[in-house]
Parts: sequence; structure tokens; C-alpha cells
Amino acid sequence: KTRSTEVLHEFTSAGAQALEQLHEAISAAQLEQAVDLLATARSVSLIGMRRSFPVAVYFAYALNRINCDARLLDNTGGMLSQQLHALSEQDVLLAISFQPYAGETADVVLQAVEHQVPVIVLT
Repeated sequence: KTRSTEVLHEFTSAGAQALEQLHEAISAAQLEQAVDLLATARSVSLIGMRRSFPVAVYFAYALNRINCDARLLDNTGGMLSQQLHALSEQDVLLAISFQPYAGETADVVLQAVEHQVPVIVLT
């Protein structure tokens, strides 16, 4: 085995383990509630910082492909607070984070909850 194949094996094993944990951790009721929130939302805003960012980008892409108004809260130009203030109780925030959790993501979730924006958290 080369170091490159070892690294690839570590990444793919970690990904497979994370998917298995997700499968075991989420209940049918939680999944249905999340799907209902997404299906009835005016728009879905997504946040994922650092290594969660590519996952958030992919979710935004996938939701847009099924004609869902999905927007990435990406803090471009330091405008994260303004992006967040555009949300209402008719929207949904989908927050994605992995350990160690990004403090910015947690802060956005707390602000959304304060403004009564429904939140789905994927960890």
C-alpha cells in the first residue's frame, strides 16, 4: 500500500462511517419533520463552514435541481448577518457542521432561532 492509497482509504472509511451513523441516529419522525419543513418553506438557506462548506454547497445544488429556492449563506463580503436577517418564519435554515463544530454556524443557528426561523441541523 502506498501512502496515497492509505489516505484514500481513511477518507472513504470515515465517510462510510459517518453515513452509517446518520442512518442509525435519525428517526423516521425526525426525517419526516425535516422533509415537511423543507417542502413547505418559501426558501431554504444553508450554512456550512470550513469542511462542512462543500456539503452545504452540494445540498444547495441538489435542492435547486428539484426547484427548491435554496440559498447558500456564505458570508461573502462579510454579509452573513445581512443574509440571515432576510429570513423569516416562512423560510428554513439548514445548518451543517461536523466536529469540531464551527462557532459561526452555531451563532447563525442561535440567531435564526431568536428570529423564529425554523432550523434543521445536520451534524
